[in-house]
Amino acid sequence: MKIDFIKKYKGICDITKDDANILANKVFKNLQCNTENITIELLLVEKNKIREINEKFRKVKRETDVLSFPQKTIENSPEKNIGSVIISPEVAKETNQRCGDLFVHGLLHLLGYDHEKDKSRWENAEERVSKNELQ
Repeated sequence: MKIDFIKKYKGICDITKDDANILANKVFKNLQCNTENITIELLLVEKNKIREINEKFRKVKRETDVLSFPQKTIENSPEKNIGSVIISPEVAKETNQRCGDLFVHGLLHLLGYDHEKDKSRWENAEERVSKNELQ
């Protein structure tokens, strides 16, 4: 598994590329997903940037702490980029969230889990990926 870690945030953040790799591997292991040739993009951005992205792609005119953008895999490609997780550490701090927990939340979305469409499936995945175990 490969994490493309892009930090476009100038402040202090509680997640590093190493943390993201550890969390992603644990999530994939707990959900029994194959990690071979998987790539995940993790972007840390300023509050105003996540607001701009949220407005452009979701038509929601406010900032949020995390966004996920699943990507379809190119058939017969050796590398499987499953998508991007975008986190605003500023908003996370304001809402008392840890970036690691938000990254896990975003990963679940990239893996096809949706708490709005199938709450029981989401809760089952969250239980299997016990946040206490990930810390």
